[in-house]
Amino acid sequence: MKMDDDIKKITNLESIEIPQGYEERIDQLLEKLPEQTTHNPNRKTGFKILKMAAMIVLTIIVSTGTVVAGVILINLGRGKLDISQGTKKFQKMVNLKEIKKNNGQVNVSTKCKDIVFKVDNIGIDQGNLIIYYTIQTKTKRRLPGEAWESTRSRLNQIFSNGLITIDGEEYENMPVSNEIYQVNSKKVRGVFRQSISRHLKQRVTVDLEIKNIWDINGTWDIHLLVNREGITDESIRKNHHQNVIESTVLSPLGNILEIKNGYKNRQFVLQDEKGRYLFYKVDSLGENLNSYCNFFADAKKLKSLKLTPTKDVETKDQFVSLKLTKNEVVSISNHTKLQIHHVVKRKHRVRVYLNPLSYDGADYTDGKENEFLKGSHINQENIELDDWIDYENNLIVLEFHDRKQTSDFRTASELTFVKQQVKLQKDKTETVQCR
Repeated sequence: MKMDDDIKKITNLESIEIPQGYEERIDQLLEKLPEQTTHNPNRKTGFKILKMAAMIVLTIIVSTGTVVAGVILINLGRGKLDISQGTKKFQKMVNLKEIKKNNGQVNVSTKCKDIVFKVDNIGIDQGNLIIYYTIQTKTKRRLPGEAWESTRSRLNQIFSNGLITIDGEEYENMPVSNEIYQVNSKKVRGVFRQSISRHLKQRVTVDLEIKNIWDINGTWDIHLLVNREGITDESIRKNHHQNVIESTVLSPLGNILEIKNGYKNRQFVLQDEKGRYLFYKVDSLGENLNSYCNFFADAKKLKSLKLTPTKDVETKDQFVSLKLTKNEVVSISNHTKLQIHHVVKRKHRVRVYLNPLSYDGADYTDGKENEFLKGSHINQENIELDDWIDYENNLIVLEFHDRKQTSDFRTASELTFVKQQVKLQKDKTETVQCR
């Protein structure tokens, strides 16, 4: 046969170039083959053919990303994320240049109890793990009469109920953000982010284990080997030996400040080298563990950070209003200014995207009771508020919905904030060099 002849020609060559690391893997495969018990004068050639065939199989496996013992090889910087069914916000997020640089196409799914969990794409650097995923089911999982906002709230917890392992290190209950987008009643897509703040090797194992989806108990496992050799990691990680800061990570995917255990319950203010007050969000992991702080700053330009503890946050008996009009600005404390980036109004919900021009730790969700959101046809008694951080676009997101759907949020006109006074302990300011 022609293929046999071609392989024999290759094996007659004096030297065969085998990619680095393949020799050991080929030997492991050959060890599992049965021993030859009869004399064969062509055994040497036959062994060379077996070895070459094993190399060809491994080459096909590695180049195509086929399953090897349940582990999928993913090459970052390759592939394209299908965003055709996502919302406009979703499409805007994943088209960012920084996201695409670190993107690797996965398209691997696992099924349990008629629910399919699929990882579409993955991105990872020294500060962040980002997973783009799809959840699909054959039957409608939404409870009768349940609004989509309630379904989204439950789905946002799927990673909190599971476990993520990176190179053998478990990340359970770590700082996360998870944004779900509905495609239809049987399908949703989402973007999950986790702070990892660690030095990564060129090849990283990522194991996902999910235990609950749509309130259905089960196990959805996916095991990936992420190859980072084809990308330029622009993140900068630096360890510190100071009183408060353990490490910093500057990254286009999201900046991370690791805070030593014992400091997590204290409030503080972040400033860059020009004195600008930076927006941040702290996630505490529990006792005897460090905390992680995500903060907004230009990763390519930031050189140093100042951390100043606060004495007190005083709430005044004063209120300030912010009209839901693009570019409107409000000051809710001495160093906190919020600007309307854009507003999305629907009958049963309204999303307000805020650009934090300056931030000193004031509670941006602290509004006048029962009048935080004003509108001519809004029932304040039934309003619920979800807030999260859009790290891709450096925005605060406030979403209001009516659990009984008695309001028309298209009439929403303004937000009312409680005025606050933040006092700083400037004599205890700590400066860290991030580069």
